[in-house]
Amino acid sequence: MNRDMELRRHWRVSWLSSIRAFADDETQQRLWLDMSNRNPRFSFAECLCSYFDDTGLADEGYEGLLREGLVSTREVAAVAHFHRLAASYESPTDDDDHAAILSDARWAEVVAAARQAQAALLALIDDPQERRGLEGK
Repeated sequence: MNRDMELRRHWRVSWLSSIRAFADDETQQRLWLDMSNRNPRFSFAECLCSYFDDTGLADEGYEGLLREGLVSTREVAAVAHFHRLAASYESPTDDDDHAAILSDARWAEVVAAARQAQAALLALIDDPQERRGLEGK
């Protein structure tokens, strides 16, 4: 596999894994509320950061990623509703109060939309490594 293909695959698995993190409310409940958890990777802030910042979505949204060939128009359509909800979500306490976020009905909508995006993407993606990133298996 050439370097460009390897970088593309790495980016896509990271992107798909970040969507899975939004959809996985069981892990959110278990780790975000665990007072002994000191790993910042398992937090609301990191969930947002991994999807928006680490993927480059905070810059140009999906337009730049489409131009670079990292996503298809069908994939963008599959995640559009989720993306809008996640981008507009604000913590009910204006901070990273995990208990408040996890009990917020608006967060439940984000999680549900992420699950819908996850299911729609699984119907579009054949690559086994990408599917594992999206499913967490």
